[in-house]
Amino acid sequence: MPPEEGSLRQYDPLRFLEDGLKFVFSWVALMPIAVIVSGKIVGTSLKMPRQTKQMFRIPVPRILNLEARGDEVVFGFAAFFLNFMAIALPAGRPAYNMFVDRFGVDPGQFNSLCILSSFAAVCTSILFVAALRFSGRLRSATDGTLREHARMINEIASSESNPEQGK
Repeated sequence: MPPEEGSLRQYDPLRFLEDGLKFVFSWVALMPIAVIVSGKIVGTSLKMPRQTKQMFRIPVPRILNLEARGDEVVFGFAAFFLNFMAIALPAGRPAYNMFVDRFGVDPGQFNSLCILSSFAAVCTSILFVAALRFSGRLRSATDGTLREHARMINEIASSESNPEQGK
């Protein structure tokens, strides 16, 4: 009796290889690269009060050597996980359908969500750092004005408390 379509007993070596490649691409290659890159991006602007001794590395001899250390690892995994949850929980199936429609490949729903989350982690990290730097520039531009304002108030207050000093 031949196995039924979709049965666990049916073994197709080509499909098994294809599923393995999808898994390796999304979880073994793309996700770690996104974790390292987003961690390095966020790590340029933020520091944790307590240093961690984490290290995450992807060594591919003569091709690629990416490494994240300490805070970068924590920030990278946090960025990936938050993006994964933000995509998977409210829009799991629609996000998967969009991925298949736009990219023309079907790596499966879970792997599609991993790929989308990897890209989103890097993009949101860039936007986060840009927002931090932009707000820092705004703050530093007003810091001079605030200092001058405080100096003038102190000057007025001291001249009112010592009317003879102003003469």
